[in-house]
This record gives sequence, C-alpha cells and structure tokens, in this order.
Amino acid sequence: MDFRWGRSRGEEGVAVVINFLLANARLVLGVGGAAVLGIATLAVKRLIERAGRAADDEKVEQKMSESWEELSLVSASPKSIRKGLESVVMKHVAKATKPQKADLCHPQQQKSSLDEKPVKASESQRPKSLQLSLTLQDRLHQYYSTRAALTPEVVHRAESLALDICIEVQGFLHTTHPDMPLGEMSLGGSLLDDLQVVRADHACLLVPLQLEPSLWRLIPGEETLLTHPLHWMVRRVNLEYFPRGRSYWDRFLVGGYLSCRALVSMLSKAVMETMNWPSLSSSLDCLVRPVLGGDELKLEIRPERGDPLFISVVPVLREADVVLTAQVELTRPWDSAWHLSLYPWETRRLAQLDSADRGVRRVILKTLKAVCRRCPALRPLAAAPLVNLILHLSDKDSDWSEGCLSGRFQQCVWELIGYLEEGVLPSYFKSGVNLLNGMTDEEVDEVGPLPVRTIPDDPKLIGSFDLNHFSLRLMSVDYQAVAPGPQPHHQAASPSLRTLPRLAFSEDSSVVLGDSKEGAFAYVHHLTLYDLEARGFVRPFCMAYVSADERKIMQQFQELSLRFSRASECLKTGNRRAFARELHRKLQDLE
Repeated sequence: MDFRWGRSRGEEGVAVVINFLLANARLVLGVGGAAVLGIATLAVKRLIERAGRAADDEKVEQKMSESWEELSLVSASPKSIRKGLESVVMKHVAKATKPQKADLCHPQQQKSSLDEKPVKASESQRPKSLQLSLTLQDRLHQYYSTRAALTPEVVHRAESLALDICIEVQGFLHTTHPDMPLGEMSLGGSLLDDLQVVRADHACLLVPLQLEPSLWRLIPGEETLLTHPLHWMVRRVNLEYFPRGRSYWDRFLVGGYLSCRALVSMLSKAVMETMNWPSLSSSLDCLVRPVLGGDELKLEIRPERGDPLFISVVPVLREADVVLTAQVELTRPWDSAWHLSLYPWETRRLAQLDSADRGVRRVILKTLKAVCRRCPALRPLAAAPLVNLILHLSDKDSDWSEGCLSGRFQQCVWELIGYLEEGVLPSYFKSGVNLLNGMTDEEVDEVGPLPVRTIPDDPKLIGSFDLNHFSLRLMSVDYQAVAPGPQPHHQAASPSLRTLPRLAFSEDSSVVLGDSKEGAFAYVHHLTLYDLEARGFVRPFCMAYVSADERKIMQQFQELSLRFSRASECLKTGNRRAFARELHRKLQDLE
C-alpha cells in the first residue's frame, strides 16, 4: 500500500492541526508542556513519513525501531531526554567517524564497499571519550612525523659534519697547546640524544678539562656566597703543600678560584681567532667560520646542501655524576662561577621512564619543542622547562602509554599555562631553581594574535609572506560593536541589579583590508568566542580570505560574507555549549 499519495493529499490538513495544537499548548500546558508536545508531534510526523516512503534497500522494521526510540524520549524526564539525545548523537557521530578513522589509520588502502566488514561488537563498545579523542591522537602523530621528528639521514649528515669539526679542533689544540691537559673531545646535546626537532641545526662540542683531584675541589652553589644551586665554584686547595704553578690551570686563578671567564677568553683566542678557517672550509667542502661578538664560543657551518649548523664549544668539568660547564652567558655577572648542567640527569631520567613503561614522554617533549619553536611568541621558552614539566607530571600520573598520548599532551599544555601564569616552574632535581626565571614578564605575557590555521599550509605557497605580521594587522582593527544584553521585560531593573557585572556580547563584523607593502588584500570576518581563561571572559577571533586581487574580493563580497557568517555561527554554537558546561563545572567546584 502506498502511503505517499494519501500523505501529500492530506498534508495541509495535518499541518493546520499541528500548528493549532502548538499555538494553544503554551496557554494550557505551559512552556515545558508545549516543548514536550512539540517533540511528540514532530516524532509522530516523522514516523508517518518514514512509514510512507520505505526505500527498497532499507528495512522497514529498522526504521520503525529508530522512530520508536525517538518516541520513547517524549514520556521521559528532562534528564532522561538529555541522556537519550546523547546516545542518539553519539551513535551518529560514531557512524560518521568510522570512515575518517579508517582513512587516517590506513591511508594507502582503498577498499570498495563490497569488501567492507561488519563492525565487531568490541569496536562498538569502545568508550565514547576514546572515540572522540582519536582525531587529536592521529593529528598529534601526523604533526610529530611531519613537523617535529627529523629523518635519520638528516641527523646522520649533521652528526658527521659536527664530528669532522670536532676532530679538527682537537688536533689543532693538541698541536698548538701540547701541555694543556684535555680529555677526549666529544659531541653532546639534543642532536646526539635524538631530541632535536624541526631542523638539525645545533650541537655541542664538549672540551673536558682534566684537573688534579688533590689540587682542586668543586664547591656546590648552596655552599658559596652566591647561594645559587646552579652556580658552582672550583677552589684551589692545598696551596701550602703544592704552591701556585704546580697545575696548568693555576694561570686562570682569580681570588683562589678557577675563573670561568678567563678560561673561555683563552679558548676564544686559541681556537676562534687562531685557526685557519678558510683552509678548513676548503678541506671540508663547506663554509666554516666563528661567530664573534658574544661570550659564547660558537662556530657556524654552512654546507652546500641542507640547513646551517651551529656548534657551541663548551669546556666541561666532570666529577662523578656532576657536570660543570664554562658558559659565561649563564653565570653572568660572576666570572668565577661554573654552571651545573642538569641536562644529563633530565635526559637520563626521561629515557629510564620511557624504557620502563614504553611511554611517549619523549614524543610529547619533541612535539612541544616543535610547537614552541614554530610559534614566535613561544620561542623564548627553552627545552629545560618542557622536560621538567613532563618529569613532574610523570610523578603524578603513571600511565604514559601510546593510547594516552592526546590526554597527556593536553595535560602538559594546561599545566604549562598554569606555570606561566604563576611565573614559577621548579626544577625536577633542584626544587629551589625556577626555570622561568630567565624569561622576562613581557616574554611570559606575550601571546599576541597568531594564525591558528592556514589553508593551504604550504611553505612554498606562502613564501616570504609574513603571516604573523599580517595577523597582527588584522586583529588591530577596532571592530567590536557591543550589543547590550536584553533587559528582562517581566521585571524592573532594580538599583542592585544595575550594579551587577554583565558580559559584553560583541556582534560579528566584516571589513576589507589591504597591505600595499605585501601586495595582499583580505576579506576579514571578526567574531568573539567565550573563554573563562580570557580577559573579560571573551576572546576575539577572525577568519580571513587573503588574495592578491582586490577586485576578486569586492566582486565576491556577498558570497564571502554569507559563507563566513555560516562558519561563524557553527563556531559560536559549539562555543556557547562548551562555555556553559565549563561555567557549570566551575560553579559546582565553588559549591
């Protein structure tokens, strides 16, 4: 029997009845009753429609069961309705994300519809949070493999180049200063520990100094007048038995202590200003030259292909597990202070934790380092705070398995924001050391408008176009048109209510901007999203279409305005729901 003809013939009468019921339900049943009646009426209407147009490839029993599932929501309480709607939404979300997850996990496999297998019961019973977090999990893996991690070929090429420089410098020092007691030079740093990201562009050349144990003593920073845990000193002892001159390093004594600055100055003259760098460049087929004008001993190597490599020449003192480095830029203004390097302890602890539970701490660390390096506002944030952040979290949470990658990454971001707001991040091994002490207040507070997403995100297409500067120009426009919140009509505004603070809701606005210097023009759509962590609980955003042709933007202005307005409404709808949930959670915490 065909229901479609009968339904279309009587459609007008059904619509009149439905409209009459909904129009008079508020007077009889109230607002809540009218809402329930509306849902019930809509469900009955959809039941009739589905029964009337049963497709050949669909089972009528399945459609009827889905319709009765929707009808069962009508007689439930509001809490049951919300839970039922959640289950329906999650079921559709799971159906929609299955092909996306399959494409992300197996991008090279193309399966036809005939080869598809039914979903297993174990897959359908996965936790909802896991199904929703897989997208971030896969995006983190993609970012790590394409933006953060270095290929073995690039790392090997940089290591071999740095090793050639190491051999040349060691041979030169042994030839020109044969009486200088030095150990075997070696390479160190993140390049050797597989912790370098984005580009293989820096390494350390460690120059070990050999001190006589009976003539020298390492003094911890807490025991010196400096009282800084990382600023150690090297004292000359037993002068009454072994007078000055018995040790080669006595010539660098200042006030009874081995002067770090005097030693660095000597190496600068002996290596940076004396070696024949043009000859070395021709023998290595690359440009090698010292970087002058600072306290740091640094070499610049520019190969014929690949990124430039910078090598820092660092004199070191070792005693048991203590490593002191002669880095004047870290111990300024104390000339006799030596820097206690915590890097060996941190990397060793990180490797031990990951090897014990096969964790992803190193992956998260390299991802965070890549994000900070690619973001101009986060570049002052060094690697040491990130390492110690992960070590602190490892003491709180023991599960760092592969499946917890996205959750642990988000946790690291939120913890880092909290430390930056306080301006204090204690060291894992030296709790009295604040790893954020070297950053100024301006660097900590500097967030600034930055591009969140660029389409297409291809460096070749972007070229020399400064996205950060252009983003600052876009967000500097005074676009906010504040719309005051509506006053409730059923009650008068008392003086006490007028004094209560209210959120300022800004309407969307659109402008066309141009930059003659860059030769770029943009249609810009400004919007405001709610954020409990932002100033005034609102955070400005903008979406822009950038083109070199101004006429193209003006001709398509109406179309751009329509499309961007729809996208803005989608963003604001989800943002309002997330903001309401977060606000409700905060209020519950206060109770």
